Amino acid sequence: MTKFYKLVTVKAGSLTPIDLFERLNGKKKFLLESTFLHEQKGKYSFIGADPYLEVISEGKETILRSVDGHVERLKQHPLNFLKSYFPKIEVNLPIPFYGGAIGYISYDTIHHFVSIGEAKVDEIKMPDVHFMLYKSVIVFDHEAKLISFITLNLDGEPEDVLEKRLAELQNVLTRKTVANRKETC
Repeated sequence: MTKFYKLVTVKAGSLTPIDLFERLNGKKKFLLESTFLHEQKGKYSFIGADPYLEVISEGKETILRSVDGHVERLKQHPLNFLKSYFPKIEVNLPIPFYGGAIGYISYDTIHHFVSIGEAKVDEIKMPDVHFMLYKSVIVFDHEAKLISFITLNLDGEPEDVLEKRLAELQNVLTRKTVANRKETC
């Protein structure tokens, strides 16, 4: 039976979420950093790279861009696509985010669902919706001082593929930070 996810948890020691982010290889990296007092609200920080899919809106069209560069255009609003795309699963993990969509929904997206008057001129030409979907995430638990490496198996991949992705994530523990490294997002 193929497992839905793989998880490894280690002690953080002196590492910080920023250390992990800087050491992580890949493109389109993200860091959702907790800045509140950890006991009250900000228990976790989340780090990831290399989305397997991007979901972008252009008007009423959804653009899907896969990691291999393949582009597909759908006549469906991206929020409806995301709702139907994600599997309905239950994962018994004590972590609130273990992979999925990171991105934004612009204020002007409301015009696709409700008539609230004329839409303003789009001066900056940003999509209304842009999400990047991730199968692998690093979770930093500030309270427990633990780092969890999680990789999801959304496509029934063999166990060795999950192990390889998990090992690559864990390389941040020994990889050195390159000073002033420039990356393309």
